[in-house]
Amino acid sequence: MKALTVENNGLITRNVFENIVAMDSLTYLKFYHVSKLKDEHIQMLAGLTNLQTLKLGVPRKEQAYTTFTKVFPHLLKLTSLHLDNFQAISDKSLNCLPSTLTRLVMYECFTLHAQSVESFSRLGALQEVCLYRCPNLDDECVNLLAASLENLKKLVLVECRKITNRSALPLSKINGLRYLDLTQTKVSNSGAKHLSLCPSLDTLILRKCSTFADPGVNSLCKGLTNLTHLDLYATGITDKSIEDIRILKKLVYLNLSYCRHVTNEGVKGLGALRNLRELYLYGCLSLDYNQVAKHVAGVTKLAGLF
Repeated sequence: MKALTVENNGLITRNVFENIVAMDSLTYLKFYHVSKLKDEHIQMLAGLTNLQTLKLGVPRKEQAYTTFTKVFPHLLKLTSLHLDNFQAISDKSLNCLPSTLTRLVMYECFTLHAQSVESFSRLGALQEVCLYRCPNLDDECVNLLAASLENLKKLVLVECRKITNRSALPLSKINGLRYLDLTQTKVSNSGAKHLSLCPSLDTLILRKCSTFADPGVNSLCKGLTNLTHLDLYATGITDKSIEDIRILKKLVYLNLSYCRHVTNEGVKGLGALRNLRELYLYGCLSLDYNQVAKHVAGVTKLAGLF
């Protein structure tokens, strides 16, 4: 067996783990929402030396798992690591992350801070870093990530509310960055001036950045002409932004849902986006969707209007 998934199971015992560890050919292991996962179980994972992908998730609690330091040094083939709700993971554990990692995903890591992130500088192979709801992640952390991870192509910083416009300049210096998600951070119009300088960016997500509005979109559209995916869900934009967005001829995905100041008059400009395949406008209360359909009737590649 090469892959194993165990989800929503509260009956994990030592015997179960011993049987799993005996499957030394495993390359993929997912333990998700396992409510009785203990340190002694995690320590056994050190025997799975062929693992390439490891996904671990526990219910929300602040138990401090301490044995990762005895596991990570043995997983020398690990390229993808996903940790969900390990809220109190230690800096020592993060210092032991294998240098083979190309993808790191962490949800609700409450202890992640600048010193923790500094340890990521050893992980030069990282191409994807996805950090969700890490409340202590701030601009200093972003600066450290940008300075040390030169191979980074995808960066997700969702609901990390201490991230501000100060992060925009270091982000613009990651030459190979293609995918950037800053959902519900404090990035606003002034930060957009620096984000517009990201040379390789094709996907930008600014969902629920409530102070992001027309001036920010204007800056982005001047610089990010290769964007294919743009998500401005629940931002403060108006019809003025659509005049700028319509020059992004490579867009295939556009989300303007809950942009409540967008009107039928503004949506006329979306007909210029001939490569658009997905358009999201739900929650835009001023729109007449019959009129919207007419405005985009010439966008022949459009597969979905939502």
